[in-house]
Amino acid sequence: MAASTALLAPLHPAFSESVSVNRGEGQGLIVTHRGNCYLLIPDHVRGRSSRLSLSLGAPLVGGEATVFQSFAPGTDLAVAYVRGDLQGRCREDYADLDRPVDTILDGATRASLVRVQTSGQITRTPVAITEILYDTLRIRVEDDEAPLYQGTSGSFLFVDDIPIAMMIEAPDPMTGIALRADAIADRTRRLLSGRSPREDVAAPPLRSDGNGPDAAEGLPIADIGCSAEPVSPEAACSNILTGSGPLLLPPLGRPLEIEIELETPGEKAVVVSRIELASQPDDASSSPKAVRIELDSSQGTQRRWRTFGAGDMSPLGELSIGSGGGQFARRLRISIDNAWRPDLPVRLDRVVVR
Repeated sequence: MAASTALLAPLHPAFSESVSVNRGEGQGLIVTHRGNCYLLIPDHVRGRSSRLSLSLGAPLVGGEATVFQSFAPGTDLAVAYVRGDLQGRCREDYADLDRPVDTILDGATRASLVRVQTSGQITRTPVAITEILYDTLRIRVEDDEAPLYQGTSGSFLFVDDIPIAMMIEAPDPMTGIALRADAIADRTRRLLSGRSPREDVAAPPLRSDGNGPDAAEGLPIADIGCSAEPVSPEAACSNILTGSGPLLLPPLGRPLEIEIELETPGEKAVVVSRIELASQPDDASSSPKAVRIELDSSQGTQRRWRTFGAGDMSPLGELSIGSGGGQFARRLRISIDNAWRPDLPVRLDRVVVR
């Protein structure tokens, strides 16, 4: 059969970003969700390491990711948090994966297998869909000169530039098994929405790399209070003020609130342009996930809270929310709606107000 694999120039801007992992040891797909960028890969591609190197093609860009959730051995799937320059290339909305593959196919029996080479070249190989199962698809390569070589695991199948499945196994060089995109969405939905993961999920602790915001550069804090009692006196709310240790609050039964009073020289409100949070969870604690921040510039006891911003803290325990030229404030309120591991105490190590 004549070769029909195409070498691609830069793909259409709406095309989902496939990536090469660990210099061609595997592949993956990056998706965006609530301000963060995530990598979806087969768990076996990462091996025993949680740190991964990544490269995108057309144009070639390198980056890195850290695995924070494995679904093995039940499902050959892992999720990593993407850092660095790749974040600007996250285009595929995670929610787009949660579409029934059967509906997308609509009777179609052909798809394209996209692979990123370490050189930056992107290939698109035509495949036939030979069987549609509940969680997987079985495919056959239609190009004898483009077999499923080592490093294909994690490559995504596309129909009209819509991702429909991720390669997880190749029984032989011409046939493969792929995990359906809607099955990936089903496995990861509760994780990325902050609810408890499935019982078959192995949940390793989330760890920060220690590169969070520098408290010495922030605006001075006069006082701090929390809506819940800490898990112990040593993990009190005042630790954020004194820097004497982390704040540990009980597992979330309802949103937690932290109110911070800023030092206001001459009783004048100060300009707040950015607020940064950092968490360094361990085996016995979790970082926050969905966070909302409000400001108040009023005097006296009557509060007039206004929205400053909201977002998800990254799985590595980092969140930075800005507001252009800044807003005047005397105090701020941080509301933590959920956590990455909601069955554990919520840990917060640092709050920096700029």
